[in-house]
Amino acid sequence: MTQQPDLSALFQQALRLHQQGRLDQAEKTYQRLLNFKPDHADTLCLLGTLKRQQGHPEQALALLQRALAARDDKAEYHHALALVLHDLKRFDTAITAMRRALALQPGNAAMLCDLGVMHKENGELDQAIACYEQALQHHRDYIDAYFNLGNAYRESGRFTAAVDCYRKALQRAPHDSEALNNLGHALESMGDVQSALPCYRRALALQPDFKEAHSNLLYALSYNVLLDPPAMLAAHQEWDQRFGGPQKARTFSHHPDPDPDR
Repeated sequence: MTQQPDLSALFQQALRLHQQGRLDQAEKTYQRLLNFKPDHADTLCLLGTLKRQQGHPEQALALLQRALAARDDKAEYHHALALVLHDLKRFDTAITAMRRALALQPGNAAMLCDLGVMHKENGELDQAIACYEQALQHHRDYIDAYFNLGNAYRESGRFTAAVDCYRKALQRAPHDSEALNNLGHALESMGDVQSALPCYRRALALQPDFKEAHSNLLYALSYNVLLDPPAMLAAHQEWDQRFGGPQKARTFSHHPDPDPDR
């Protein structure tokens, strides 16, 4: 008869492996624990999270449902479930799961921010904005919330508010190239091209292969009446050196999706 190991020690071993990014070994250790205790809720939840990291959302979903069947009063289980449902594009169900998580842990800024992302991707921009604003009420230095709120404001045409959010994000994370690029885009949308240009340039200084920022820079330069033609040509040549080259044919490893909108 196989002697049962110390399950607490086994769980801690699996957790350490998971935190170290050794996913295959962590998975085997979680599975070993579940062989002895199939309804160990924390293990089921973490193994579900691991399967999501590995790109297997359906397997993750089944594991998280088992975790919640064993114990449904932990906010992190509902949060993990919501993220998997979001990956599966089941936005309405994901939003319901996230709201259940927030009912158990009100004011959790990360959950509020994730809920905002889900609302935005579900086409509910006003609800997304409300979630990001609530997240910032509970965590004034939450960079992701400022960034996401700025994006939502920009998408809704509230460019001044968007600029304020990006600047607050950059006060807390000055080297965030995406925030710099989006700040430039918001300023440009307001007609302030001269202020947008240094944002794009700083973004590219931080991330030279940032194609979107380089494209935005070229677009903004085309409206700069102070730029002489040789300087414009040099900017386009630099873009071509970084991102140009011969076009490659697209190939399919599987049959192409018949849906033309995807």
